[in-house]
Amino acid sequence: MRNDWEKDITSLSKISVTSNPNNQPVTIHGAAENLRCIGVGTDAAVFQSLSAPAYAYKLYAQDQQTKASIEAQVYKTLAPSPSFATCFAATDEYLVLSYEAGIPLYDCILQGIHIPQQVVDEVEQARAYIQRNGLNPRDIHLKNILLQNGKAKIIDVSEYLV
Repeated sequence: MRNDWEKDITSLSKISVTSNPNNQPVTIHGAAENLRCIGVGTDAAVFQSLSAPAYAYKLYAQDQQTKASIEAQVYKTLAPSPSFATCFAATDEYLVLSYEAGIPLYDCILQGIHIPQQVVDEVEQARAYIQRNGLNPRDIHLKNILLQNGKAKIIDVSEYLV
């Protein structure tokens, strides 16, 4: 039986991502009707499946694809943990992740949304968990932490192995 996310791989192949100089966000080329872009970083773009909305695909720029296997390794090291997304599959070009709803803490501050102390505590507990697993939580910042149903969810673990 095929996984729900596998039906989007053909659509994902219609999209490419290129990196830009000076640590600028990637540029997306192409489009797919059943995928929507939900995030853009300096190495990759993230798309949510509209036909299987529980999944997100992190598509790396061609010159950044070595980071896909590194990030997959980090997810494997951290799993299972309620503090992070789940990585279902990885290739040289992309990761298949659980889609994580929520609002980044950065946007909470901009919009005046209260951040419960419990969320701050959970981030500290997750940071300690990362370190206990031999990783370096060097890229945890307000845009990489979601407020999800009153709890913290940390996204983008790509820099933890560096």
